[in-house]
Amino acid sequence: MKRSFAVLLFSLIFNIAFAQTTIISGKVPSMKKGKITVFRPSKWLIDSDINGVSLKKQIAQNGSFTLDLKAIDKEIILFTVWDSLQTKKLYEQYLYISKGDKITLNEKSDGKVVITDAGTNHSKLVGVSTYYDVGEAYGDPLPDRVYERINNFYQADKLLIEAYLAKYKSSKEVADAWNYHLKYTRLAAFYSIYTNSPVRRNNPKWAAVFNQLQDEVAISEDKALISPSYQNYLGQFLFAKHAGSREDFDKKPAKFYDEWFGGDSLKAKAVMEIDYTNQLKQKIIERYFTGKVKEQMYGRVFYNLIHEQHFFNAKSVFNDFEHQYPNSQYIKYFKKPIQEAAVRLENTIPKKAIFLEGNTTAKWDNILEHFRGKTVFLDMWGTWCSPCREEIEKNAATLKKHFEGKGVEFLYVTNYDKSETKWKQLIAFYNLEGSHVFANEALTNEIMEKIKGSSFPSYAIIDKNGKIAKVEYPIDREILIQQIENTLKN
Repeated sequence: MKRSFAVLLFSLIFNIAFAQTTIISGKVPSMKKGKITVFRPSKWLIDSDINGVSLKKQIAQNGSFTLDLKAIDKEIILFTVWDSLQTKKLYEQYLYISKGDKITLNEKSDGKVVITDAGTNHSKLVGVSTYYDVGEAYGDPLPDRVYERINNFYQADKLLIEAYLAKYKSSKEVADAWNYHLKYTRLAAFYSIYTNSPVRRNNPKWAAVFNQLQDEVAISEDKALISPSYQNYLGQFLFAKHAGSREDFDKKPAKFYDEWFGGDSLKAKAVMEIDYTNQLKQKIIERYFTGKVKEQMYGRVFYNLIHEQHFFNAKSVFNDFEHQYPNSQYIKYFKKPIQEAAVRLENTIPKKAIFLEGNTTAKWDNILEHFRGKTVFLDMWGTWCSPCREEIEKNAATLKKHFEGKGVEFLYVTNYDKSETKWKQLIAFYNLEGSHVFANEALTNEIMEKIKGSSFPSYAIIDKNGKIAKVEYPIDREILIQQIENTLKN
């Protein structure tokens, strides 16, 4: 009797566990050795591991795949089938996923994809646009055709979603998810085009359409966080508000001081000289957002400041956030790297840092005189340039360690910078041993012309005879090491 009960109990537990496993599987022969990707728009701030934001699975040689989505429950994902190089898509679709879903996708002989599920009907909603492509209307000087094409996509999605929800009598959770997505699609699509150009932002006709769309929705709406379109809009909103405010700081300073610092120009200048990002974004968040949306917007700031290596005022902003949201899931993701960065900001300039003249009379030939007969790795960067900082963080220490004692000089030229204080703080932060130049605009232009650089960061290797070899961005460290070693041999 006891044995029968134990078997029955094990069977019950097993069946419950199996029922809670979420699986997408199928066969796509034309994409053998390709990839299945799952992107989770509402969870994009979570670390990218097997339970995280971006899941990938290689398709087998025979075209079959099985993807376990055990961490996903009650959210809209973006499901894509790629070729092996991830350049061609066979299939891409938004799918609402709940725990226990069993979804099957199969490619037919004519290349069409059929997707089915085991009773939930979640996969029955197919054809919702993942991107509103306005085509050649993107370049129009007026917004009429752009809005018309966006609205056409919206109306088609609206019909699909309404028909699906009615036919399958979807639960409130499913209906809310799709309706919130629909609610913000036009605004998100139009906003991305509207904010991409200062000409459009300053055009009253573009502004009128944007304001009309903005008035239809709430800026801060917790329940909409499940929707991909709202997530898209939030990212654009923070980017555009920050970019516009920085533009005001440069071109309309009085307006900027009044709007963000209560008219205190001295405080505004002091903050913006060192930190033009984190504290200003915090002010934007505190003004426009509340609740869970506000919590996530702080998460966006922390995610960006870590990935862009912009840590000034990060500790202060994070402390304010932690006080407001002591139980936030984001604390475990962001607290440690921000604390570590705060310690590094207290670093002093390394003893092996050498400062060369970069004033109005300096010329490239004057700089090269310091390196006559030596091999030089040149890094053209700027404290304002996030890709520059990211590459320094990833590569500088490793390159120096590899070439220690091998006769390679490292030259860092900062460009279009205004604050020598911030420049030296970052030299200390990254422990940038080597030679440093705070370049004036003429020197920057001369060097960029010599190395045929067009953007920042730009890199070059200069051999002992002054011959210049350009290095591609982003740096492939192994290839760069080989390039430098070959130069040393010549």
